[in-house]
Amino acid sequence: MTPGAAFEHLVRLVPAGLVVWQLDADLVTLRLVYANPRAAGLAGVEFSQHIGHTMADVLPDVPIERHRRYGDVARSASADAPAIRFADSRGERTTFAVWAFSMPEHCVGVLFQDLQEQAAELAKREERFRALLENSGDAVILTDARGSPFYASASLSRIVGHQVADVVGTDPWPLLHPDDLPRMRRLFQEMLAHPGRRFEHEMRARHADGSWRTLEVVSVNRLEEPGVAAIVANFRDITERRRIEAELKQTEDQFRRSQKLEGIGRLAAGVAHDFNNMLTVMLSYTELLLADATFAQGHAELGQIKRAGERASELTRQLLAFGRQQVLLPQVVNLNAALSAIEPMLRRIIGEDIDLRLVGALDLWNVQVDPGQLEQVIVNLVVNARDAMPNGGVLTLETENVILDDAYAQAHLGVTPGPHAMLAVSDTGHGMNRETQECIFEPFFSTKEQGKGTGLGLAMVFGIVKQSGGSIWLYSEEGKGSTFKLYFPQVLATQASVRPSEAPRSTPRGTETVLLVEDDADVRAVTRTILSRLGYRVLEAASADAALLISEKTLGDIHLLLTDVVMPRMSGIELAAMLRARRPELRVLYVSGYTENGVTHHGALEGGAFLQKPLTPGALARKVRDILGN
Repeated sequence: MTPGAAFEHLVRLVPAGLVVWQLDADLVTLRLVYANPRAAGLAGVEFSQHIGHTMADVLPDVPIERHRRYGDVARSASADAPAIRFADSRGERTTFAVWAFSMPEHCVGVLFQDLQEQAAELAKREERFRALLENSGDAVILTDARGSPFYASASLSRIVGHQVADVVGTDPWPLLHPDDLPRMRRLFQEMLAHPGRRFEHEMRARHADGSWRTLEVVSVNRLEEPGVAAIVANFRDITERRRIEAELKQTEDQFRRSQKLEGIGRLAAGVAHDFNNMLTVMLSYTELLLADATFAQGHAELGQIKRAGERASELTRQLLAFGRQQVLLPQVVNLNAALSAIEPMLRRIIGEDIDLRLVGALDLWNVQVDPGQLEQVIVNLVVNARDAMPNGGVLTLETENVILDDAYAQAHLGVTPGPHAMLAVSDTGHGMNRETQECIFEPFFSTKEQGKGTGLGLAMVFGIVKQSGGSIWLYSEEGKGSTFKLYFPQVLATQASVRPSEAPRSTPRGTETVLLVEDDADVRAVTRTILSRLGYRVLEAASADAALLISEKTLGDIHLLLTDVVMPRMSGIELAAMLRARRPELRVLYVSGYTENGVTHHGALEGGAFLQKPLTPGALARKVRDILGN
């Protein structure tokens, strides 16, 4: 028999010796017709030199009984006949496993393999596999049906810190987190009931240093498989991954809440702006009527209307503060000095059953905030703390110099790294659950019973702190109190001040010419009435374009431009710039229910004064007179 090229290529790849014997015509004598190169190396016989020789000549040491059995296989003349495995044949140097199988044309193929070589190869593979296990970042544990490990890879000690010898043969359950233990016991029973099924799960295990590690585990029950007979578990340490995921989720939650508050803030500021225009009309006409001596009979009712309007005005200011759309007058402030200045008022607010403690840091850094707005922030936080301690407690206001690093900034959305002065307001009250904490800065959200509070206090605090360039964070647990931490960036200016109180002044009058520009007709009408009654000559325009035409047609002086900040087509700021280019001596008073954050923080109002809506006759009269001079 002459094998073809394909057969020759195939048998050269077989990792065993292969020889082919063919029966002579007598169907008794076997002659060698083929041997692959591997055969000579294994058996120590140069088969290629004995092609055509009988088996008795080539292998004289093979028992005659084996010759007969090879003949029986060849006579079967069936390629489908099963291979016959003979008992291991022992040569001079090694031990062989032998298989004989029938081939066409009364041939018998004989495969024989060196068992010692096979064992050596298996040992090498096992060594490589063991090295792979020992150097892997994952750990592999084999346990018996009770869950007791009888093998653990060296990686286990890197993951949980315990030596392999201390784990093998012991009860591993005490290493598991108590909260995970019941679930893991149930899972183990389910694993025993489902051989071969893959189970993926997580658990926490105690590290040798006492900390907890989060492990990702893949387990398979192979107790019934020969050569394995174990539950095979692969462990991977995902503690750091879970920590990063938690931080990312926290950042995503902060971003989501921030976006939500931003949207609510824009809505609230827009509503407050429009409401301020209406309040300007109501309050101004009310004050004009109160100043009219011929209308004395209705003064009591008008007083009630005025007080209601003033309360509504305060609500709009709070909404604008939340939306970060109010105009701030920042000054260099020392938080310790600010707290000392209002301490007497704070003690009156909280009452005698609450212990107020002020803990000021030495050499506290200065910050730049609006003193009046800072006072509102502190008072609102103190009032909320008082309400959280109806049976008394301890209220602590503490300041500290803090360096916020990049890691803190990454974990707290909106925080700028660097030196900050921190103000913490802590109470020993009832605390808040997580659901409440997520809504605490939203406008009109309140945990107080109906009729007590507007739900705008903390919303206003949030807006003022953010508009001042700072950040605010809440830490609270139910039954353990709450702490609000406010961080304001350090300023290097050394002169700190607290806003002085103003003494009431009489309503001043004047005779100068005022160019009034206001797109709201009702606000424009009442403002013109106030200025006219104060003695001023009023030129009024409903738009910036109309104001420019009036300025061109007016030959005499225009002493003051009184303009709304936000108007269609052209803003009051742009209008003022154009008019002052033509009339350098023109003075400017901006009025608005709100201003964009960029306007109030980037010096765009320089060269002009600002008056917050809603306008009242007294405030407008004093502001105009201050600008024009006495």
